Parts: sequence; structure tokens; C-alpha cells
Amino acid sequence: MHTIVEHSFMPLKKLKHLYLKQNQLSLLCPVAFSGLHKLRVLDLSGNSLALDNSTYPPGVFSQLVALEELYLAGNDDSPEGDYPLNVFTPLPSLRALSIDTFSDAYFGAAFTSLTRLTSLTLSSFDLRGCSLRRLTNHTLLAFRHSGLRTLVISDCPLFDVEVCAFCDLPKLSSLTVSHGYHVTHLPSLLLALYGLQNQTMDLVDFSENRRYALPSILDATNAKYLYNMCIKKLNLHYNDIAAISSTGFRIDSSWLKCLRHFDISRNLLAYVRKSLVLKLLLGVTNIEIIEAQNQRIFPVARDGNPPPKDTPRKEFTVQINTARSLRVFNLWGAVHDLAQLPNGINFTQGGNISTLNLAYAGAYYCDSTITGLTAIEDFDFSGNNCFVLGTGLFQHMTTLRRLNVSNVHVTQDFLLVNGSELLRPLRDLEVLDLSDNHLLSLPEDLLRHQLSLSWLGLARNRFQTVPVDVSMQTSLSHLDLSHNNIPSLDSDVRQTLDNLAANHTVTLRLRGNPLTCTCQSLDMVSWLATTVVRLDGDNHNLAYDDDYDDNGRDYPCVREDGGMGSTGSVMAQWEAHWRRCVGLAFLTVSAVALLVQVLGLLLTYLLWSKWTYVRHAWRVLRLLRLPRRHDFEKDAVFVYADDDLELAFKIKKAVRAARPGLRLSLLADDIMPGSFLAEGIARSVERSWKVVLLVTQTFLQDDWSGYSVLQAQGSISDTLPDRVLVLMVGPLQPWTAREPSHLSLRTLLRMIPESCVYHVPGAVTSRHNIWATLGERIARHEM
Repeated sequence: MHTIVEHSFMPLKKLKHLYLKQNQLSLLCPVAFSGLHKLRVLDLSGNSLALDNSTYPPGVFSQLVALEELYLAGNDDSPEGDYPLNVFTPLPSLRALSIDTFSDAYFGAAFTSLTRLTSLTLSSFDLRGCSLRRLTNHTLLAFRHSGLRTLVISDCPLFDVEVCAFCDLPKLSSLTVSHGYHVTHLPSLLLALYGLQNQTMDLVDFSENRRYALPSILDATNAKYLYNMCIKKLNLHYNDIAAISSTGFRIDSSWLKCLRHFDISRNLLAYVRKSLVLKLLLGVTNIEIIEAQNQRIFPVARDGNPPPKDTPRKEFTVQINTARSLRVFNLWGAVHDLAQLPNGINFTQGGNISTLNLAYAGAYYCDSTITGLTAIEDFDFSGNNCFVLGTGLFQHMTTLRRLNVSNVHVTQDFLLVNGSELLRPLRDLEVLDLSDNHLLSLPEDLLRHQLSLSWLGLARNRFQTVPVDVSMQTSLSHLDLSHNNIPSLDSDVRQTLDNLAANHTVTLRLRGNPLTCTCQSLDMVSWLATTVVRLDGDNHNLAYDDDYDDNGRDYPCVREDGGMGSTGSVMAQWEAHWRRCVGLAFLTVSAVALLVQVLGLLLTYLLWSKWTYVRHAWRVLRLLRLPRRHDFEKDAVFVYADDDLELAFKIKKAVRAARPGLRLSLLADDIMPGSFLAEGIARSVERSWKVVLLVTQTFLQDDWSGYSVLQAQGSISDTLPDRVLVLMVGPLQPWTAREPSHLSLRTLLRMIPESCVYHVPGAVTSRHNIWATLGERIARHEM
């Protein structure tokens, strides 16, 4: 399409918006727009319509009596020419115009009829259309009687701006001259503000006007016309401003009192004096937004070295009396030597500050307490050599929602001990960035109070697993684990992420981790290809990141043989890898089962063929254990003299009454009349758990007493040291050293514990307490 023919839009009489941009149009017929009496917006930008009467015949827009917006930029990039006559005259309602310019443009009689024009844009479209190199005092003369309030000159090679270039725009409130193609010089623009003296400006945007090898300096000469203006927003972004003189910004000037938003970011003020910062904080009484960030490429050395050990730790506090209206204060990299932070920092009028950025400010000794920021929502403290963060640093920032403490070199030990206490007051935190801190782990309870967390950055650390319990973070929507040492994701983590993704969109970043493609991680590889969680390679809004790599969900991984592969190649041969891994597992199980069967058959054969040996070995092994009471036929046998039979019977009855259930016997119970006495005594002692030796005067005079004592001695062993109990009854005569029985008894008493010897001096009765004690002694065993 190259020409709009006659009456093309006649049937569309109610049309209000017509967009014809980038259609390769080169010619308009005189009545091309006939019938469009209600059209309000016409966009012809980005075509090939030359600015002359042959392309725009007189009266071509005569039917557009209701037109309010006309866009013609990006059509004619000719450096020389004149605007066509009688083209814009029939547009009494036009309010916004975007048009191409020549190198030395002059808006003459062709535009004087546009008395209702409020917005004029002189800007290139797709790098075409604006050839303006010189803005003279008369360039904009045609708009003197218009209501022009907004003027935009952008992407033009504007080399020269005369002092009175804007003198004919008394109602101007928004001025933008930006992107000057490396030829526009900021001081000349500041001097051109002469024509706007005593005017109130909502916006003055002089951003990105950098002349090659010629940095700008703001001083009293080129900034003098600022003093008598009221500017609400001043944008001096990216102008290569190298210095600001002490007289460049006078605190008593009216423009500083009117200033609400000041952007001086991305200049060459790397070594700006702190007095300027104090002026902005203390002198601009109504300021709301200050943007002074990014004053150099590398504002802070990232070597991670702490301050010298001999640097003294100063104890002091600071009160900062900011403007009560201040809401945003951005000093990212603007001050390189903030150095030691005070113990206490109090913003006395900081109740409206919602954003504070002190990143890459060269701060250390960060164990401070900041107060006064009762409405703070966004705090960036990244890039400082803190190593230690004061546990009270965020104590009074209970409204904080976004916190960036990446690359602050916080130590592992400090976080493990104080991490939970450090973040405990931040219950409304939504964004937390802990990247670039070389951390190996995090406390398990670090985020137990941050239940509203939606964005968590843990990139560029040394984690080997997911260091936090993501199951507690029900609002989590972005988890950055890129560039760590994570070989695989646990099944619990994968399941939790899937559960979260079922309720809302969840993004996971894993790029830069040494993932493995082994049999143990096969489930994770499958999960990466099938999960609904958004990953690095998904084609979505992660493309703004420098590390973005749109190669699908294919991650590099290490194979079992040590070579490099990818998760995508594993998924392409999924069945082969699955059979290999499952087959190896089944082979292992089968081999173990076969080995068990062979061992079972071999053991069965040995038991069957060597049963006699096995049974004998079993008996021997049973004897190795300590003897027990129930291994014997009787619990105790009473050994006594024949004349003491009645006494022995009486004692047996008393002991049984005191301890029922004992298996007690007398020698008379085991030795039949006429049998061999010595054999009977030995057999009774062998079959009894305990031997109770009843020693009376009669026993000492009995012929068999010596033999009985020797048998009792023989039953004592290391495993049964208390097997013999000696019960002395009645008065006993002094023992004769020459009697063999007396000598054997003395030896026996030395062998047994003292607790095994009892004495009943008087008559034997059943109510004596000694019988219960004797029964307990018979029943138990002591080592």
C-alpha cells in the first residue's frame, strides 16, 4: 500500500481512531480522508510521506474538523526542507502533534492556526525523522499564541540551542530534550531556560545529553536560570556530569523549594562531596524523590576484604533530619566511602520514606540500629562490606516488604547464630535477596516468620541443597537458586513446588548448578521436563535477565561416567536410561536373592549331614552362658548333721512360709536309707541352686561335717560366689584348730561374702525375721 486513494474511508463516518503507521505510504490524495468528520486520532507515523505539498496537498485534512491528535513522525528524514502550506490550517481542534524536523527547522505560518495545540513532539520514529541540529530563538515562534504545555524533543542531533529558544512558550509546563545523539551539551540546555523564568514547570527532562569527550560541570554560570523557576521534577540522568560546584545549587533558591523529584543518576559523580548529599537531604524542604544512583561502573571493590584490623571502631550515633515529604532516596553507588556506620541512625522526619537504597556505598561495621523509618517498604543495602549485620538493623522496619542484602559478605557463622533474630521483625516481607554471599547453609528457622514471602533470591552462593523449607512459604512465586552447587532436587522440594504451582505461577531458576544425570537423579530429570513450574528456559518474562538463556528446559548435567550431557538428551532417550537404571537395580536384587538361596541350601545340607556335631556344638554354646536359678532341680538343699534333722525340717518350713514358691529340700529327701552317704551329699549339692549349711554344735562334732563342708566349697565358682549360705544356730563352742572339719569351715567362711553368713543365737521360731531374709538370698543371684 503506497497511496490513500480518494474517499477511501467514506463509509466509516463514525470512525474516531485511525492507525495507518508503518504501511509504506508515500502519497495522500486531496480527499483521502473525506467523510471522517468525527475522527479524533490519526496516526501516519513510520511511513514515507515527504513533508511537501506534493505529498500533503492543500486541504488534505480539511474534512478532519474534530481531529485532536496527529502523528506524522518517522516519515521524512531529509536534512533540508520547508513545511507544506495550508495543510494544518483546517485543524482548529488539534491538541497533540508529532512531526519530523529539518536540521534548521522553522515553524512558520503553516502552524500559526494551531491555537489549541497543547503537545508538540519532535522525535524520530524507528531512528528516522528528526534531523534537528539547531534550535534558534525563532524556531518555535509560530506557537507563541497557542496553549502549548508539553514540548518533547528526543533522539535528535541537537548541536546548538540558543538562549531564547523557549521564550515564545509562556504556557509551557513540561519540557523534554533528551537523547541528544552525543552532540547535545547539557550546559547549553540549562542556559536555554532563560526563556522560562518565573514559570512553574511540572517537568524538565534533560536526560542522556552527552557530548563526546566533554563532561558537564554544574556551576553558578550555567545553572543561574534555575534559581527563578519552580520545577517540580528535574531529570538530569546520564549527562556525564563530572562535578557540581558549591554554588551550583543554592539552598535559598526558589527552584529547590519547589523541587519534588530530582534525578541526577548515572553521571560521573563518583567522588561527589557528601555536602551535596546533605544539601539534598536538608535543604530541599519539599523533595519527595531523590535518584542519585549509579555514578560509576564499579562503585565498590568486590574483593571481600574487611577493613584493616588496626582500624579503630568508633562509637557514635547520628540524627538525620530529612525533608518530611521525602518518599524515595536512591544512593546506589553514589557515595563510595560511607565507611563505618554509626551505632544508631535516627531519621527524625523519615516517617514517609518508603524506599531507601544505600547499595554499594562502601559501608562497613554494619552493626547499627536504624530508627525513624516507620513507613519503609523497600530497603537495598547490597554491595557493602558488612560481614556482620546488627541484629537491631531491621528491628524498627516492621513495614519492610522488599529487602536486598546481596553481596554484603555476611559470614556464615553470623547468619547461623543470628539469622532468625535478624529477620524476626520483618513479618510482612515479600522480597528477600541473599545472593552473592558465598553461603553454605542457612538456619532452619530463618524464614519461619516470613509467611508472605513471594520472591527469594539465593543465587551465586555455595548451597548444595535447597537451604530453606519452602513448604512453609505458601506465597512463594519466585525462587532463584542459580549458580550454586546443587546436584539434584529432593522429591519433597519438587512436590512442594508443584503444590505451589497448582495455586499460582511459580518460577524456579536453576541455571549454573552442577546437575547430575545419574540413576539416582532420573526422577528429577523427568520432573524438569514435565513440571508446571516455570524454569529458566521457559520463554517468558525472565528474558530481561543477563543470565537468561532461552534453550528450553535443557540443563547441562554430569553423567555417571563423568562426562557432560544434558537433561534434554536424557529425556530424548528416556526409555533406554530407565531400562538401564531399573535393570541394574533388578540385577542386584536377583543376585542377592540367588546368593541367599544358595547359602540356604548349603546350610540345610550341613545341618542334615553334620547333625551330631551341630547338636553337640549347640550344647557347648548353651553352657557358656551364666547359670540361672531355673537351670537346677531345686532352689536350695539344707546340709546338716543327722541329729539336727528335726531342726532342719523346722527351718525349712519357716523359710518356705516366709517365701512361698521356693523349691527346698533336705538331705533326707534325696538320700534313701541304705544308700551311699557321700554320693548322696555330692549329688544333692550339685542339683541345687543354693546350699544352706546348718552349723550347730552337733554339726561341728559330726563325722560327716568335714566332707559336707568340702562339697560346699567345691560348688562355689566365679559365676556363683554366693552359692553357699552358712546358718549358725545356738551357742557354739570355740573351734579347735586341729579338727579337720573346723579348718574346712574356716576356709569356707573366707571364701563366701559376709552377707551369706547368718546367726540365730537363741531358740528357733517361725516368727523370726531372718527366714524372710534367707528366702530372698536363696532366690536371687549376686555377682
